[in-house]
Amino acid sequence: MHNEISYLPSWLKSVQIENLQLYSNDKDGEAWICTRPKAGCWADVGVGLQAARERLQSLSIKQIIESIGQVAQQWLDPDFQPRIDTIERVAQSSLFSPESVAESFDVELRNYLPGYLWKVLYRELVDPQVLDCFRQDIHLKGYARALGPKTTLSIFTGNVPGLPALSMVRSLLVKSPIIAKVASGEPCFAAAFAKTLAEVEPIFGESIVCTYWRRDEESYFSEVLTQADAVIAYGSDAACAKIRKQIQLGQAYFEHGHKFSLGLVDESYIEHFGEQQLAKAIARDTCVFNQQACIAPQIYCVVGPESLAERLAEKTAKALADYEQKVPLGNLLPNDAAALQMKRATLQWQAALQDKLSLWQSTNSLAWTLTIQSQISSHQGGHRRYLSLISVPDLATVMAQLRPIAQQDYLQNVALGLVGANLISTAEQLAQLGATRICQPGRMVDPSMMWRHDGRVCVSELLHWCDVEMHEDWQISGEKNGTSIY
Repeated sequence: MHNEISYLPSWLKSVQIENLQLYSNDKDGEAWICTRPKAGCWADVGVGLQAARERLQSLSIKQIIESIGQVAQQWLDPDFQPRIDTIERVAQSSLFSPESVAESFDVELRNYLPGYLWKVLYRELVDPQVLDCFRQDIHLKGYARALGPKTTLSIFTGNVPGLPALSMVRSLLVKSPIIAKVASGEPCFAAAFAKTLAEVEPIFGESIVCTYWRRDEESYFSEVLTQADAVIAYGSDAACAKIRKQIQLGQAYFEHGHKFSLGLVDESYIEHFGEQQLAKAIARDTCVFNQQACIAPQIYCVVGPESLAERLAEKTAKALADYEQKVPLGNLLPNDAAALQMKRATLQWQAALQDKLSLWQSTNSLAWTLTIQSQISSHQGGHRRYLSLISVPDLATVMAQLRPIAQQDYLQNVALGLVGANLISTAEQLAQLGATRICQPGRMVDPSMMWRHDGRVCVSELLHWCDVEMHEDWQISGEKNGTSIY
């Protein structure tokens, strides 16, 4: 069914399921159809997922990585029909252009190729085979085993096409069945991805329930929540806080709420890199994901005289216009479009009062907007492809203006365009302020899965560990029973 946005395992009986209609951003369009377990049936779903978990445990981590990698490779193929169909549906629901959806898929899904997944596990676990059996730990002088949650509940947001794959992959890597709640703003990708996972590895298909419930269905959510011992939530601070209040004792909770990312360049770096090349890098950072990802910049700080920011703005405006020709923004909701038009009018009025150019914008459209401000606090974001260059006299001013953001634990990703000693010392200051990722301009939207998302490990935070120590008979017994040793 073209409008179906759920995936259910084959072991769910027809008498246990119902259909629900929902609308995404295009509320005048055709309804999406969600098939989901009926209220009162989630205990049976939990039993089924536990049976699936036993089968997941029978897969080696090597088999799991190879299967996930095969799925990722299919989805990276521009001619893969499910990808083509899903791009169309995601563009309809999210209001991203088809080109920007395809770009988002490419950036997100390449992280799940086998080489990257092995690097994640080696970085976080040292020995990935602890996910299969007890393994020797030379520091402990014993053995260690790692086990994932019995069931993981993931609550998605609709701001980044393809992002739900991350939680699904995380769960499968630790051999945990997953209940996935799709977002009303983009409900299409997760189920399509789950279907491909099931086609490549049927045990995956038995281990995934991808569905939806409304925010006001609190009793339904409470029933779902009883079946999970780990919860991953994406959303606004308010949405995450609401979920956090319902977490029970013994349930692990991992939330990914609001974050603030930025770029920072100085005159030496601009001279080294070149204004035109830097402008292209800034445009890419701004346009991939349409600034909806936590890693995308809301501002770029330019350290030096105001004339430096003005020259860079001229080049960046051209780069933004060029990017729009290649990868269009898409559409805006009427309320968002009206708010952006009002903001542009305000900025034009302010520029006229100051008798200087501080606003650049797309012609006859709302595709992109660029401003120059003198204070980080002056930036009023929240729009797609709306960037402020903040002209500041020195690095100390940048750090002072970032402290209020850091105090709220919002600082995330920083593109650091500095050279020499300034690069290292500023990176240290940003780390102390709470930044979780530093990269060069133009690479803000390319985080690897090895990056510790929100400053936390991606996979191992889901694990329960069992260590064997101070047991003289273990090695002999382990060797006889085939326990792996490295």
